Formats: sequence, C-alpha cells, structure tokens
Amino acid sequence: MCEIKCTHCRLWLAVLILGAVLSTKLICAEAHSITPLASFKSIASLPPGRHELIAHVGLLPGLIESESRGPFIDLLQAIIEVSPQVHISIRAFPMQRAVNGIISGVADLNLPALRNAEVKPESLPYRFSATAFGKVAHVLYSNTSKPLTREMVLRSGKPGGPRLVIVGITNFWPFPVQQEQNVDLALKMLARGRIDGFLWAQEETDLTLKKLALTNIHREHFGDYDDVFIIAKGPRGDVVDAMLTRAINKLRSSGRLAAMYSKIHGPYHDWQPG
Repeated sequence: MCEIKCTHCRLWLAVLILGAVLSTKLICAEAHSITPLASFKSIASLPPGRHELIAHVGLLPGLIESESRGPFIDLLQAIIEVSPQVHISIRAFPMQRAVNGIISGVADLNLPALRNAEVKPESLPYRFSATAFGKVAHVLYSNTSKPLTREMVLRSGKPGGPRLVIVGITNFWPFPVQQEQNVDLALKMLARGRIDGFLWAQEETDLTLKKLALTNIHREHFGDYDDVFIIAKGPRGDVVDAMLTRAINKLRSSGRLAAMYSKIHGPYHDWQPG
C-alpha cells in the first residue's frame, strides 16, 4: 500500500514540476517576444471600448527613423490623439519584416504602403486601407549611360519588350521587379551598372541620392500613387479599416493632415543630379 502511495507522490511531483517549467517558458517567451502569436490579442476579442492595435512600420531614411521619430510616426500619434478609444503600439523593423507582421497576423496595420490600381487586390496576401491620406510621387532612377523611360519599363513586362532588371517593391507593379528595400544599396548598384532601374518614392530616394553624392543617376517621374495603410484581410481588417477611416477624416477636416503630410511627401520635383 505504501509503494502505491509513493508512486502517486512521484507522479504528482512530476506533474507539478512540468507545470512550473511550462509556465516559466511561457512567461519568458512573452517577455522576450519569442512567440508573438501567443501574446497577440485580436481586437475582435477585446471588450467594447478601448482597442489595442499593433503597428509595424518599415524603417525609411527621413520618414521613419525609429519607433518614435519621423513624419510617419507623427501621423500615427495624431491618429491616436483623435481616436480616444484606440491605442497603437508602434514597432519599427526593416521594410519586408514589417509587412510580414500583417501577413503572419501579429500586426494590425503597416506603413509605408502604396496602392497601384493596376495590381489586382485578390493577388495580394493583405489589403490596403479604403481611405488614402496622400499621394506619393514615384520616380524611375536609371544610369545616365542607359537612361530609362516609363514606356520602356512598362513594355518590359510584355512579350517582345526589353529585358530589364528593375528593383523596387514587389507585389506592386504589373511587370517583373526584384526585391531590394535598402535604398542606399539599390542606388549604389544602379550607379555601378549592376541593375537597370530603381523605382521608389521620391523623398526618401532623393535624400539618399544627395547623401551619396552620385552624379551618374537619371531621374524620371513614373507616376503618383495613393499613400495608404496595409491591413489584414477578413473581419479584423474591417474593424481596423473603419477606425483608420474615421481618424483620417477627422485629421483632414481639421486641416492637420495636410500640414503633416507636407513633411512626408510632396509633388514631383523635376531635377537631375550632377
């Protein structure tokens, strides 16, 4: 009889030890963000009232310098100010990792993002906010020894068109584009003739271009596109989209949006390096 009791004791002791170990691992994982999915709360599961959102922003020179610095961060802070029931936790990552936060379900919204009407929404693993908060001038950068035009690039995606190596944002253009979201590296590759063209937003690229003092780069206006948020598909995205729409409309009607956006993107400037 004593032997049976001891066996039970040993079993209970093992269960208690295992439970303590698992609890410790879960606490550590949450503290160090090892398993973000476990600690993430869908806003659909929160009670009515205050909503906690997570924003993953992509680091960009001059626009998103850190989680607390940059004109895009100021925009997010303004959205929080005009949305009393919403709090947004901002986390900054390299561009592609920031987008992956939406795709994997650990983030509610992402910046920066552009909407191109020529790209079918159903082909994307995410969606864009219904309301745009500005227009972004996109510029085609090429080497002065082989300057490109918009028409040349558009034909590159069609049979019989020129074979070009264009670097930029994938899932955004209706022609082949190679992924490279490091503006500094892309411009250096272009200056050395390793790629044919670089398609990117004007402000952050021009800032880097002037910093690098490259003179063999040609610029051409490619088009203006909606500046939007990336959000998740499905019901959770619907709730986030409605919140963002209300906030952007409030900022626009008060005049604050125009003032803030003037520090983010402006109309195309026609100039050439060198």
